[in-house]
Amino acid sequence: MQQHTVAILGAGMSGLCMAIKLKEAGVHDIVLLEKTGGVGGTWHDNTYPGACCDVASVLYSYSFEPNPDWSRAYSPQAEILAYFEHCADKYQLRQHIRFNSEVTSAEYREATGDWLLTLSSGEQLCSRVLVSGLGQLNLPHTPEFPGREQFAGDSFHSARWDHSVDLHGKRVAVIGNAASAIQFIPVIGEQAEQVYVYQRSANFILPRNDRMYSDEEKRRFRRWPWLQRLLRLRWYLRQELIMFGAMLKGTLRRALIGKMVKGYLEQTISDPQRREQLTPDYPLGCKRALVSDDYLPALENQPIELVTSPIRGIDATGVETEDGIERPVDVLIYGTGFRATEFLAPLAIRGEHGRDLNDAWRDGAEAHRGAWRWRASLIFSCCTAPTLTWDTIRLSSWWKPRCVMSANVYRRYSSRT
Repeated sequence: MQQHTVAILGAGMSGLCMAIKLKEAGVHDIVLLEKTGGVGGTWHDNTYPGACCDVASVLYSYSFEPNPDWSRAYSPQAEILAYFEHCADKYQLRQHIRFNSEVTSAEYREATGDWLLTLSSGEQLCSRVLVSGLGQLNLPHTPEFPGREQFAGDSFHSARWDHSVDLHGKRVAVIGNAASAIQFIPVIGEQAEQVYVYQRSANFILPRNDRMYSDEEKRRFRRWPWLQRLLRLRWYLRQELIMFGAMLKGTLRRALIGKMVKGYLEQTISDPQRREQLTPDYPLGCKRALVSDDYLPALENQPIELVTSPIRGIDATGVETEDGIERPVDVLIYGTGFRATEFLAPLAIRGEHGRDLNDAWRDGAEAHRGAWRWRASLIFSCCTAPTLTWDTIRLSSWWKPRCVMSANVYRRYSSRT
């Protein structure tokens, strides 16, 4: 049985960062257990058309590894994935990664003081310390609508996009209208004969204001790296000072964001009835605010029908809503997000005395600065529930300090045991 000092679950953004910081701290007996065939986490899985990040690229990257060659302010999925592949190569992490190695259980062994990890293949290995780099955007959520299995056309979740399906000239139903959906809907709207977007609730949508970086800007970033660091700081402060304040009731910043959302909606959507359908009926901050330059214009200019009546069921030919209307479609795409609150599923983690972490977190996940401990058993977390901050923008800038802190805690912990 293989034995390692540290086992890291996942080779996404946080897992890679943790491995880099551990190696810098002098810990080299590391294994990263990645269930897919490549690095990048959610950027390896999500390849739907139009996929990109809601966070500016200068912020959604490691502070110690700036990239002066980002093509845009908000880079597309392929560029982000290439960035993490570059990091894995530059910091020589591939020798530590085991691909296609999904961990199904982790059990703390009191007698030996280590973790016994079981892979989906049945293979077992052990490690002195366990680090979770599991994110929230890896388990697609597909609602169980009545008759869903009867649909005779092509159907898939946006996180498992079927690129073999040609949407040109097709009638397409998109269930969901959140972060992923508003990115791919404008793209498929240019291809399909008709798109039906089934909306459960409206979103607060702000313009992304994306743009390309000029060759001159890239040269400046390469020649004077402090310029890009300054831009990164600007983005961070912008989100901290404006967006975070907007979540607080009665603040001027909240009123300002609300006015911006309303103004953007009025500027792009001419039909008053559709504007009403797209206006949220809940306070800002109750759901994730979204950014997009092309979703609202697509609803205005492309053959897209917004359906707000709840779905009653699905049959072989289409989708029926509670208002009694059935819309026949050729392709059904689920843009219904992820099982984001099931932080460890389907992984079972058992600590001292066999206590299951999923049971311990049944009423809410808790940890102290990214670490949770049951007496002798200790686990570090880079990005799962206990380290999540108020939004992904702030979270992206916390990865490095969280990984550095975990590496330092590990060194202190290991020196005492």
